[in-house]
Amino acid sequence: MDTSAPSQSVSLKRRWLNGITAVVLIGFAGYAVYEMTRERDMPAGASSKSDGESGTAEPKEGESKLSETQTVQLSPEMIRKFGIRIGTVRRRKLSSEILAPARVAFNSEAIAVVGSPVQGRIVDIKARIGDHVEAKAALLEIESTELGEAQSEYLQRRNAIAIAQAAIRPLTEIFVRIKKLHDEDKLIGITELQEREIELKKAEGALDSAKSAANAAENKLHLLGMDGAAVQNLVKYNQINPRYIVHSPLAGEVIERLVNLGELVKPDREKLLVIAETRSLWVWADVPEPRAAEIAVGAPVEIITTAGAERSIAAAVSHVAASIDTETHALRVRIDISGDRALKPGMSVRAKFKNSSIHDASEAQLTLPQTAIHSVAGKSIVFTPSPSDPNSFVARPIEVGPCADGMVCVTSGLEEGERIVISGGEILKADLLKSSAKDED
Repeated sequence: MDTSAPSQSVSLKRRWLNGITAVVLIGFAGYAVYEMTRERDMPAGASSKSDGESGTAEPKEGESKLSETQTVQLSPEMIRKFGIRIGTVRRRKLSSEILAPARVAFNSEAIAVVGSPVQGRIVDIKARIGDHVEAKAALLEIESTELGEAQSEYLQRRNAIAIAQAAIRPLTEIFVRIKKLHDEDKLIGITELQEREIELKKAEGALDSAKSAANAAENKLHLLGMDGAAVQNLVKYNQINPRYIVHSPLAGEVIERLVNLGELVKPDREKLLVIAETRSLWVWADVPEPRAAEIAVGAPVEIITTAGAERSIAAAVSHVAASIDTETHALRVRIDISGDRALKPGMSVRAKFKNSSIHDASEAQLTLPQTAIHSVAGKSIVFTPSPSDPNSFVARPIEVGPCADGMVCVTSGLEEGERIVISGGEILKADLLKSSAKDED
């Protein structure tokens, strides 16, 4: 009996088991090495648990824990190379200012797009670009066949009324006499009386129809731009005038003219001229979203021109948009400007908003330049020169408040008159972090 086949099967099984065992052992060994490496790299006193399990927050990458007093020492050459400058802590009054880009625009409530209610040909242009016109001043003269036909129709309708009224008068008199004879002496039969009454009612119906047609013709004249006085003159003189005058709806300057002499115009062409009141302009400013809450209607603002010699114009906020623009992430703010001829629509300007809501204007604040403050391990620090060594600097934790005008209010940690590093402190911060990391290792 051949026993080689079972022995080969057992040998294969043993090989598979040995291979699986080796893989498991290698996995455990790798995990152990990972844990040892992780514990070695963690700061002293830190748990191997995750932040969520331990309940303690670790410093961010690139930051180290800051002790109460740490000193950084540099050589005189390094101090000169990195431009380390010393300043004095002082009190000053701050005012919060917002400088926003802005653009001058026409006042959309004082601009008029002028068209023609009639179809016709331009026979006279009475205003050119740049002309100042008064309200109701003549701008264009149009000869319109349509207007002449409408006037002719209205006069015909009025004549029809006169004819209908003339026809009613004798019919009314005849009907009154026949009815009287019928009622008193019965000399006129009921049939004849009824016939006369029907004739009278037909004449009255014709008069009503003529009046309705005349009213419709008059309404058409109004639609074509003729007012009540023009219609009365048409009736008075009984003379057709196919010339239509386009008048200015407001006083202002002609800023656009899109029509030429002899050109055919129609009512569906909405823009022939544009009149704008150029003495009343709007300035639209885009206030950054983070500062939007500081803007309110009535807040003082200065408009600063950037073309030519810089000048400022005092004004106030007249409108604040209800929402932030989703494309620019800015708040649209409108400032009304009147009487300044130097501003032109389309001009780029700047708007400086003044807001004293952050600080009491009468109270001087203990302040530092923003460049003097650094963030280490989640704390705000400044560097003060060591009194015993001019080349050494001490890291001092401080607490800060609101900022304005490039300055930061200090609420604790410093006193007025103390000397601090106001520029070049980045090299001190880098050296501090470097030395702190070595100490922790």
